Amino acid sequence: MNRASSAEADLAKEKYITAGIRKWLIKSAGGLPVLAAILMLSAGRWDWLMGWVYVGLSLGATVFITLVLLRVNPEVLAVRGHGGIKKDAKTWDKVMSPFLAFSVSQGIWVVAGLDERFGWSPPLPVVLPMIGVILWVVALGVVTWAMAVNRFFEALVRIQTDRGHTVVSDGPYRYVRHPSYVAMLAITVAMPLILESWWGFTVSGMAVVVLILRTYLEDKTLRAELAGYEEYAQRVRYRLLPRIW
Repeated sequence: MNRASSAEADLAKEKYITAGIRKWLIKSAGGLPVLAAILMLSAGRWDWLMGWVYVGLSLGATVFITLVLLRVNPEVLAVRGHGGIKKDAKTWDKVMSPFLAFSVSQGIWVVAGLDERFGWSPPLPVVLPMIGVILWVVALGVVTWAMAVNRFFEALVRIQTDRGHTVVSDGPYRYVRHPSYVAMLAITVAMPLILESWWGFTVSGMAVVVLILRTYLEDKTLRAELAGYEEYAQRVRYRLLPRIW
């Protein structure tokens, strides 16, 4: 590639990243009012304290992730901002990913809101929502760390040959092979606790099962199709939980 072609490629990549980040910011900003509306309309009132606590946590998470990744890995924001389903994404994940996006977000929000409205659940001990908040914050740190070190952090499972996909073994990937799923599992459990809804666990329980299955299928795909991943799996033995699985 000559110097002119290289400069054009660099400019095109810069435009792609800038446009993707802009889309990410618009999506993120637009998602927060939707979150608040779903929670409060489901609850039937606008003064639901724990609902607003959850909205505040979500706002804080969006700001934190954005600021960190703008500094250390803006390409991940750009890719997620552009979104879309790539042709080489695994068929099973084209089903699983939307299900998880619905169940872990809208599904739990609606059920917890209805629970608040109709009083289906008995009151939770005050310590449990506090534990949920702590679990949420720790999980946010883990998933941000994973996104910061992994430039191949996409929404759908695929071997990213168009982006020179290689094994990532830095950061939290030194300890387990799928740290972002550990964080997602923690958030899935934390959400009903924060929203004080036992019934929320009916939805999050299904999401946990699908997350574990998705972890298994993604790991199997990477071992079979990504060069160097099998050797990495021999070094980092556990998918999610050290000494367990």
